[in-house]
Amino acid sequence: VSITTGLEDLFRSLDFDWKEKLMGYCSDGEATVRSSQNGVYGLLKRSAKKLIGIHCLGHSFTLTHKTDVSQKFPILDELFQLAYETYKYCHASSKRVEQLFINQSELEDLIYQLNLIKPIKIRWLSMFNAILRIVKTFRSLIQTLTQWKNEIVVQGLLEKYKNPRNLAWLHFLCDISGDVKLIKNVFQERYFHMYKALELINSVKNSFRRKYIDGFRPGYQYESFLKKIVMSYF
Repeated sequence: VSITTGLEDLFRSLDFDWKEKLMGYCSDGEATVRSSQNGVYGLLKRSAKKLIGIHCLGHSFTLTHKTDVSQKFPILDELFQLAYETYKYCHASSKRVEQLFINQSELEDLIYQLNLIKPIKIRWLSMFNAILRIVKTFRSLIQTLTQWKNEIVVQGLLEKYKNPRNLAWLHFLCDISGDVKLIKNVFQERYFHMYKALELINSVKNSFRRKYIDGFRPGYQYESFLKKIVMSYF
């Protein structure tokens, strides 16, 4: 009730006829703000009859990951944990971060130095961003870790990064994260057009099918192909 009252006071101070002109309401899925009964949305809709409630796109991605996707593909949580362990190890020492930047300038074709990003589970897209940064700087990251290869923690990290399964999924997530971020940016544009978003979503879906469904031909030795990728890094 206090949130609803605060919004009504805000509309009143702006001289905005919200009961007639308020059309859309977007929030996360928490009942206190999302419920059509006694949540903020429900309380507003009692007066603003045209109001349409929308579940936040970012929070929908998060819920999808926590339920359906994580249950079907446990490796996602494994890789997110790997990204966190890598970030934690490197950022525990300014010397390691400095060495990472030195290796980037020598090995990577980058305009700017790229730091590792801390994954935050309550912000699912931050997990994608963390993995995207690891893949972009993978050669320099491995080179940096190798310089401390006698440490037990590093040995565990390198072993995980040498796994063809992990490496393939890291590249896959890096690939789709670009499309996910592109869709997110379109939905956040100031002058948003739904037709543009729908065209983009359909294009991304077709791209996924072409690369990751139709592209997996029976009889192709993907395991040997992935091992070649690993050998190129190590």
